[in-house]
Amino acid sequence: MEDRIKINGEWYVKESTQKKETYKLGDTFSLGFDYEGMLDYALQIEIYKGVKGVGDLEKLLDSFEDVNYHREAAPLYDLIEHKKYQNEYGSNEVTKENLNESLRAFKKECEDTLKNIIGSTLRIEDNG
Repeated sequence: MEDRIKINGEWYVKESTQKKETYKLGDTFSLGFDYEGMLDYALQIEIYKGVKGVGDLEKLLDSFEDVNYHREAAPLYDLIEHKKYQNEYGSNEVTKENLNESLRAFKKECEDTLKNIIGSTLRIEDNG
């Protein structure tokens, strides 16, 4: 079954060009790399609930860098550095704000890229 979406009265079909492998933390580039899965994974990160450790964040950073998502990864790098600082020197209002701001910026980059990916895979459905 094709993924269909109606936009402004026009039906679009989301095209799938490759069979994708489901993204797993730390995955590196492959022909079937799950870009959407990596971005979805990133959007689920929460620093305080189910705390993500530095190691997991670094694995995610490796994935982003390996598929040349450097712009999206820039706030993730900051997030990792703030997390390391917090682990070494303890938590306070400043470290919490730095973590939250970096996480917010990272998720915004991921969300924008995901919207662009989804938008670029839509085409008007042929009714004939």
